[in-house]
Amino acid sequence: MRPLSLKKRRIVFSVCLLFFVILGTAVFLYSQGYVLDKNLILSHRGGLYVSSPFSDAEFFVNNKKEKATGILNNTLFVSNLKIGEYSVLIATDGYWPWAKTLEVKEGLVTEARAFGVLENPKGEMLFKGKFLNIWGSPLQNVLIIQEQKNGNSFLTFYVPKNSTFLSTNSSFSEKVLMAEEEISNIFWENNSVTFKKDGRFVKADFDLANSAVSADYITPPLEEISDFERLTPKKDQKIWWDNQTSEVFVDWLKENSLPPYYVCETKECELPLRVFRSHFEIKNIDFYPERKDVILIAVGVGVYALEIDGRSGRLIYPIYKGGDPTFALVEGKIYILDNGSLMKIYPQ
Repeated sequence: MRPLSLKKRRIVFSVCLLFFVILGTAVFLYSQGYVLDKNLILSHRGGLYVSSPFSDAEFFVNNKKEKATGILNNTLFVSNLKIGEYSVLIATDGYWPWAKTLEVKEGLVTEARAFGVLENPKGEMLFKGKFLNIWGSPLQNVLIIQEQKNGNSFLTFYVPKNSTFLSTNSSFSEKVLMAEEEISNIFWENNSVTFKKDGRFVKADFDLANSAVSADYITPPLEEISDFERLTPKKDQKIWWDNQTSEVFVDWLKENSLPPYYVCETKECELPLRVFRSHFEIKNIDFYPERKDVILIAVGVGVYALEIDGRSGRLIYPIYKGGDPTFALVEGKIYILDNGSLMKIYPQ
């Protein structure tokens, strides 16, 4: 076989080089969201990425069923979408459906994270009594319960993990934990809690190994704690409510980074952002267990899960409906107090 002449080798090299340039350009343009349509016109496209809390969920985009792409079948990624709005629906048996209209933009992947709540949440009754209020520790497995006994109001401490109450270590501690007025300025630390009651500050120390609690009066702290705000563990995001107007707000606290998409979809949004307003009194709010983009809120006759993401409206799901409920969180578990009944609720 005769070797190719120099001229032919140059032609072959040029053709190969041109092929790789065209291929590389096509791959680059595709990675940037450009595709050729049926008319061979180059157009810019985008994508959708939606995650679900369920492994058996069904995904629908513009009423068309789509196949999940994640390893555990709980995420959906759709590329090569024309610019515009797309309706997304996620459904699974026994749960409220999650639906949102999302805008696909040029060269970008629009992200969303669904959440789900059982249509009929399960629960169990723990106690019934003259319970007035509850608070939960974000650091350990302890609930404070304000209880009326023998005509007086006391603070008792309950450990849900082993279903035990902490006993006071002395008659003085028992007297200090009497609380005839509203409890406020609650500040939790490891194995202790500080709060204001009857105009004085108290610190209660827990001895969980011996199921005991001791309490004493302390000098007022330099700065009082707000009862109406909650922070994420990393303290990068805050939610709070206005007790006068029954409005709930969210703010992003990291100055050198942009807020997540569920707080602000664009760089021009104004913070803090109002996410909820009610004609009824708000009794408590907190971040939904293991979520930064969903708020748990007690208002009126119910406890609800409210998403922060305001694109095409904020979904709100009922967790519990009763008389005049409030709630507390301990280690990601929801405890609801309503008309003297203390319950543990399982919304998922």
